[in-house]
Amino acid sequence: MLHLNRGHWGIENRLYYVRDVTLNKDLSSIRTNNAPAGMAPLRNFIISIFRLLGKTHIAKTIGNITYKPHRALKLLRL
Repeated sequence: MLHLNRGHWGIENRLYYVRDVTLNKDLSSIRTNNAPAGMAPLRNFIISIFRLLGKTHIAKTIGNITYKPHRALKLLRL
């Protein structure tokens, strides 16, 4: 049981916490129709891409590309 509990919290900390805090999910103004359900996979995709690229500090990476979008293309090597 302890192993299952730890596994659950590992998922909680690695994905949901990052999505809620770093991407400010709770402060999002997207609240109508199917938009919130559509944004969740996009947020998960962003986190996954950064992790696949070896980025460990998601907030810092987002901050680096927010005002200079050409850095996102450089990050993806396009």
